[in-house]
Amino acid sequence: MNNVIFLIFFIVITMFTQAQTRAGFSNSFKIEFVYGDEAHAREEILFEIKNNKVTGRITYPNTDKVIPSETELTDSQINVINSFAFLVNKYKNNDCKESHTSSYIKFYFIEKDNQTIKITKFCDWGRLTFFDIKRLIFENYLKSLEAKKQSINQGHFKILKGKWKESTPLDKLDLTSVCSLNKITKDLNTITYIEFTELNKVIIQRTDRKIYYNYRFEFRDDKTYIFLWGDDKKNREEFVYGHSFLIINWNNNHIKLSRGY
Repeated sequence: MNNVIFLIFFIVITMFTQAQTRAGFSNSFKIEFVYGDEAHAREEILFEIKNNKVTGRITYPNTDKVIPSETELTDSQINVINSFAFLVNKYKNNDCKESHTSSYIKFYFIEKDNQTIKITKFCDWGRLTFFDIKRLIFENYLKSLEAKKQSINQGHFKILKGKWKESTPLDKLDLTSVCSLNKITKDLNTITYIEFTELNKVIIQRTDRKIYYNYRFEFRDDKTYIFLWGDDKKNREEFVYGHSFLIINWNNNHIKLSRGY
């Protein structure tokens, strides 16, 4: 009887193992996506086989400092990657009929094991575009990441809230300069400053006007960036350029920034 039970158990385990979806690569499969028009953005996802499991990580922008992105893929998610890999092989010589042309680029750089493939045409990816794959694989992670970032932002605002005197006008800072911000702790007669008024809201005060911005923090590798973009409703019809800065160091009374991307 025990031998029969063992045999049944062995058969079930064998069937389950055989039914598991196999990845269409031996070691690693990296998808790098470059997109945009006048300014280009880059994102990257890496899939690897570890201990007979397929895992995925968002390697750029790397937000592991906030929450590690490594995710073990389910069978259905592995099938998604395999379907994408099939299209990559189909289009690997830029062999596709483009539906349109544009100055906006969508470049795919694929590294499958030891093979490198570049696809620069507007091929038909169906529901397997880079962002479809990112959402399907990392949806839960991205939700957790956004919640964590909001919590961090709230903590940072406790430091930022109030007025800051600039060593160099922040909106005029060139690519090679550093701006020091010092907290204005007394009611001084200062006519130019920046003020963080509420969460995700900042004003640049100049002699003759106020410029309203929204802001957010981004985390890449071990670096923290702050992005500013114009608040169109408050600035009305005036066009306002956005800005991005790398936070070099900071505390409750001093912030040092440089241009960063």
